[in-house]
Amino acid sequence: MQVGRTHAPFLEFCQVTSMLDHDAVMVTATFDQARYHGALFEHWKLGRPPGIERMVHRRQAHFLAGRIVAARGLAELGFAERDCGRGPLGQPIWPAGTTGSISHIDGRCAAIICRDPGRLCGIDMEHIAEGDALHAIFKQCLSYSEAALVRSQGAHPAPVAATALFSAKETLFKALFPRVQRFFGFDAAEALAPPAPDKIVLRLTQDLAVGLRRGQDFEITLCVRPDHVRTALVAPANPPENLPAAQGQD
Repeated sequence: MQVGRTHAPFLEFCQVTSMLDHDAVMVTATFDQARYHGALFEHWKLGRPPGIERMVHRRQAHFLAGRIVAARGLAELGFAERDCGRGPLGQPIWPAGTTGSISHIDGRCAAIICRDPGRLCGIDMEHIAEGDALHAIFKQCLSYSEAALVRSQGAHPAPVAATALFSAKETLFKALFPRVQRFFGFDAAEALAPPAPDKIVLRLTQDLAVGLRRGQDFEITLCVRPDHVRTALVAPANPPENLPAAQGQD
C-alpha cells in the first residue's frame, strides 16, 4: 500500500492498494471540485474528451478526478498508456491489455485497474442515502424481499444496508456491462441475505450473456465509512461450474 500527497491541489490525497497478487490495483482519492479548471487535463497529461465543455463544472471535476486515479492505477501496473477513452454510453475505454472501473461522488473518487482484460471489474461509491434518496432506493432498486432484508437486524442500519445494496448492484452492472453490452435493470440480480460487515453476495435472477447465467453468485466487497460506502468486484470472467442450465436465449 502506498499513501502520499500529490503536487496539484485539485487531488488532495491518494491511496493505492495492490490486489490479486499485484495483478490489479485499487486507487482511491479525495479531491476539491472548487479547485477544478480545464487546464488540469494538460497538467495531468490526460486528453479532454469531446463534449466535456458542455458538462456542468461539477461533472467536469468528477470526470477528471476519476481519470486521474485511473491513470495512477495504470502507472502502478507499469502501462505506458495511461489515458482512458470514453465510449458512446460514457463508459471508460481502457488501453489494450487492461480493464477496470471508475467511480466518483462529491469529494471522492476511486478506480480499479486489472492487467487481465478478461477479468470482471466493477467499483462504486455512494453517499449514505437518507430522505427522498433513501425512499427512491427502496422503491426503484430493491425487491420486496431485499427491502425486508435490509430492514432486518443485520450488520448495518437500514439506510447503510440499503445504500450498500444499491451500490453493489451498480458495481455488478459496471463489471458485467462489457460482456452484456446492453443496459439491464436492478432486478437482474438479487441479494438473498442482508449485507455482511464487509461483503454482499448477489445472485443473477436471469441469463444476461454467455457465461452469465441465472443462479450465478458474485461476492462483492463492501467498505462502510461514516458518510459513504464503497463496493468493488474483481472476478474471473469464466463461469463457475455446477450452475443450473441456462434458461432461454442470450
